[in-house]
Amino acid sequence: MSQGSTSISSAPAAAATPATSELRIGLLIESLSDRFWQELVLAVDGAARRRGVRLFVFIGGTLDAPEIAARQANRCYQLPSPACVDGLIVAPLGSSAGPERLAQYFQRYRPLPMAALTMVFDQAPSVCTDNVRSMCDAVSHVIAVHGARRVAFIRGPRLNAEAELRYRGYLQALEQHGLALQPELVLQGDFSDQSGARVIRELGLSGKPPFEALVAANDSMALGALSVLASQGIRVPEHVMVVGFDDVAEGRWGKPSLSTLRQPLHSMADAALSHVLEQLAGRRPSSLTLIAGEVVPRESCGCRSIFDSLGRAPSAAPAERAERHTVPPPDGEQLVDRLRASLAHQLRNLQPGGSEQLPATWRSELADSFAREVTGYEERGLERLGALLCGAAAAGRELGDWQRVVSALRSGLPGGLRAGLEAQLYRYRVCAGDAAERQQAERRIRSEALLHHTIAAGSDVLGSFSIPRMFESLSGHLPSMGMRGCFVALYEPSPLWPPHEARLIYAYRDGARVPLPEQGVVFPTRELAPRDQLPRGPVTLTVSPLFFGDNPLGMLLFELGPPQGQIYEWLREQISVALEGARLIRRVDEEVAERERAERRRLAHQLSLAARIQASVLPQSLKATGLEMAARMVPASEVGGDCYDVLPFPGGAWLSIGDVAGHGLGPGVVMMMLQSSVAAVLRSDPEMAPAAALEIINSVLFENLKQRLQQGEHATLLLLRYESSGRIRFAGAHEEPLIYRARSGRCEVLPAPGLWVGIKPSVEGQMPESESTLEPGDVLLLYTDGAVEARNAARQQYGVDRLARELEAVHDAPVEQIRDHLLKSVQSWMDAQRDDITLVVARQKAL
Repeated sequence: MSQGSTSISSAPAAAATPATSELRIGLLIESLSDRFWQELVLAVDGAARRRGVRLFVFIGGTLDAPEIAARQANRCYQLPSPACVDGLIVAPLGSSAGPERLAQYFQRYRPLPMAALTMVFDQAPSVCTDNVRSMCDAVSHVIAVHGARRVAFIRGPRLNAEAELRYRGYLQALEQHGLALQPELVLQGDFSDQSGARVIRELGLSGKPPFEALVAANDSMALGALSVLASQGIRVPEHVMVVGFDDVAEGRWGKPSLSTLRQPLHSMADAALSHVLEQLAGRRPSSLTLIAGEVVPRESCGCRSIFDSLGRAPSAAPAERAERHTVPPPDGEQLVDRLRASLAHQLRNLQPGGSEQLPATWRSELADSFAREVTGYEERGLERLGALLCGAAAAGRELGDWQRVVSALRSGLPGGLRAGLEAQLYRYRVCAGDAAERQQAERRIRSEALLHHTIAAGSDVLGSFSIPRMFESLSGHLPSMGMRGCFVALYEPSPLWPPHEARLIYAYRDGARVPLPEQGVVFPTRELAPRDQLPRGPVTLTVSPLFFGDNPLGMLLFELGPPQGQIYEWLREQISVALEGARLIRRVDEEVAERERAERRRLAHQLSLAARIQASVLPQSLKATGLEMAARMVPASEVGGDCYDVLPFPGGAWLSIGDVAGHGLGPGVVMMMLQSSVAAVLRSDPEMAPAAALEIINSVLFENLKQRLQQGEHATLLLLRYESSGRIRFAGAHEEPLIYRARSGRCEVLPAPGLWVGIKPSVEGQMPESESTLEPGDVLLLYTDGAVEARNAARQQYGVDRLARELEAVHDAPVEQIRDHLLKSVQSWMDAQRDDITLVVARQKAL
């Protein structure tokens, strides 16, 4: 079935099914790290709570992706069955599986009633955004409203049905407006921000682009394109208009704010759940429900910012106020009726953030209050708007687009009356703007606090190496993270998948740890948890797989709490690593108990196993737009204290390198804490200044090492923020980076003053930042002291000068050969390796 099918209905009304409080509905999603999936889960969660239904969200990654981690995550999709859910909502599961593969895969869930959400599935009722019509509307906006004639388009993955429908909408808009398709303006992306940045970079634009507007099949690609356009000096919307699709938060608050197509996720979620409930009640729902999206014009297409008017008061406010009605006019009631109808008409299709949680009558009530206020009957319109904003904010949705409600009120006024009410409308705009700004400030404060708590929780969990201590630490941190429920189960040994049984070893419910028998509670795996342990009532529980490498460990369930989906994924990773570490350490201890005389062997096993954990946090691939990169760490013992990382972001990457004092198991554990803290801080805010990031990392490391673990370790750490233009900003105390300058043929040393991290509680103001620029062909070398302090038999150090000369000698070789040459040179010099050696080589590509 396609979206062009004739079997289409509008969103259905709520299905009346008996005993819905006993029903359990499953939802399959790819990830909670992506903003779109977070919004989708919140929408389905709201629909489920309104119906009194328990929701299980199965998070299983990209279906059929080749990576080991993805294959392990996919195991989560094999858990839904009649043992744990009564019906199922399915969604697209990434770009690796096309519609035919998804249809074949979803057959495994029969005979469960199913509904497809944001996709078309021939074997089940489907609920989708009308992708063709919606994208056609978005493209038509830049053509009809802004006069664009050359419109470029960034497509999504070719195997993704939604992406192809949106491309069809683009073609339809061109045809409707008499514009010919220009194949050179159709660019191939994959829904990621990196692909949006890549396709624009590959165009090699210089000056004004060869198109007037750029429309992307989702917001992520549009935001990636915006970052490259800005780096190339191409102004939006002056030189080119940009429009996305989805309306993610990053686009709403960017500069310029991103014009987009908002998907009606709450209406779609309600419709999908209705379809499942109808089937459970023995009824046959519509085969396809299409719900139109809403074009949201903002700055990036040239439409006026919703906040433009907040910066200026009406010029003739006193006179305008004097013209306002202070008493009802003679035909007051008739005027109120006419105004109410006009205002309600303007408001009828608006769905600002949070409005889905308001009473269905909110539009008519606001129209009535405003009409009665402007005609002099009562002064309660502004009060009513404030109450609606409070209700919308309580739903957790963003309030920025409530400015469009004020614009609709203005449009509903007759021209003669409107001119005298601009001052009053200005007060409404200020009310909506203040509410949105307060909400953003509160969210930022909460997010920063949550980030700090999450970093501390991860450090404690990773540093436990014991299941009892890990769960003790976890119980101490979950309340501060806003988590009300958490359940950890390990699979029982079995040659089958999924195993018949699992063992619940940790339960945290209603804000407190639940006592369990020492050996846990065994239950059928497909029931997800012992039924008497799960929270009662209409709650939403996420279900994620616990695994390490290619080894499945068990299941992790969270009661849905904070809306920041990355928190759930990050905790899953930390708990997985900690469980595997505890298992490995326990196995080593058991071997030691059997072989009391094998102390050296015990230590070797322990270090080897810990090294595996250490290796899991080092980057598996090095990707940074604009750089060729290679790196290697050679530990002095089986566990080293060196660490490095490369964290890409649109238009650049963060590079970090550090060295924990000493080497062995202790510094290795500290290194993992340091690596996790660096990744969490920089991923949460890629725009953060290096010095500010170092302050947070130092605070967390000092608290964990000095105050909690009572350890004396500290570390050198350098954070370097790279932009694809070649600009680098860095701060920290570490070995001074080298840059081979292609222009001069010589190496340059970059000073890196600063303080070690973890040695004192605060380093504020003591981490000076430096800046430089990489030109094409320049080679950046980051290294640890194990390289330059290596000694030969005569006790002579290798030294920075020798390292620089060797870099100059091989500067034009591939980066992998440069890395291997430098490492071989150091190893040939020393008589024995006494410290870890880490080298990170990066060459600036030609523009």
